[in-house]
Amino acid sequence: MEVHEAVADGGRIAARYTPHFRQRGKGLAIEVCFFGHFAPVGRMRRSSMLTRALPTTAGDNAEQTRRPLVGRFIPGAR
Repeated sequence: MEVHEAVADGGRIAARYTPHFRQRGKGLAIEVCFFGHFAPVGRMRRSSMLTRALPTTAGDNAEQTRRPLVGRFIPGAR
């Protein structure tokens, strides 16, 4: 999984990440934009995700689809 961005501000959080996986012998990648709001007690109150499939090359295999967790995180998340 690649974490491109993760930002928290008060009771809100946003992240953009790409999980890579294999299904039926094909390499797949999906870009995810996640938005969330926390309740005052710290639990997730509401979340929304936008997704889109990303193109992969025909030569993708299981080893190529495993990516290290990289990106940046801005402190302040609960």
